[in-house]
Order: sequence, then C-alpha cells, then structure tokens
Amino acid sequence: MTATQSAVNVVMSLSQTTYDQIQKMATANHQKTEELLTDLITESLDTQSTTRRILERISQEYRDRLSKEGTLDQSSEKTIQSLRELRENIVNELYP
Repeated sequence: MTATQSAVNVVMSLSQTTYDQIQKMATANHQKTEELLTDLITESLDTQSTTRRILERISQEYRDRLSKEGTLDQSSEKTIQSLRELRENIVNELYP
C-alpha cells in the first residue's frame, strides 16, 4: 500500500481450516497474518481484473470473427445444425 492510500479496518469470519492455512503461509513467508491477508486480497483483485480484461478481449475477437464470417447473428438452432453437419462430414471422412 502506498503512503498516499488510507487504510480501512475490516472484520471478517474465516473457517478454522482457512485460517490455519493462512497462518501456515504467513509463518512460511515470515509475514504477519494481516500483511499476508492484505497481499492475498490485493493479488486476487489484480488477477480478477486481468482475467476479466483477457476474457473481454477474447470475447470481442470472437465476435469480430463471427461477424467477418457472417454468423454473428445466426440463431442457436442454425449454429447447432452447422455443427452437426460438420461432425457428420468429419465422421464420413475418417470412417468412410
């Protein structure tokens, strides 16, 4: 946490198993439990944000591809039918 950020105290309940895991990890890392919890929460938020950005990018790339193929607005029934036909073609090629 940077010097310009203010801290907020939070009270939370954890299962004994989770608390024991945190205690072991804090001991292994030579950290205070509170510091470890802060680090874990911060890292989790960063990871979640990064994951969300990646998924949004992939989703946009997929929509762009479907748009170029002209299948973006295709109904789910049509998509399923296309997949069935593709599967049938593959089966016919592999097992004539």
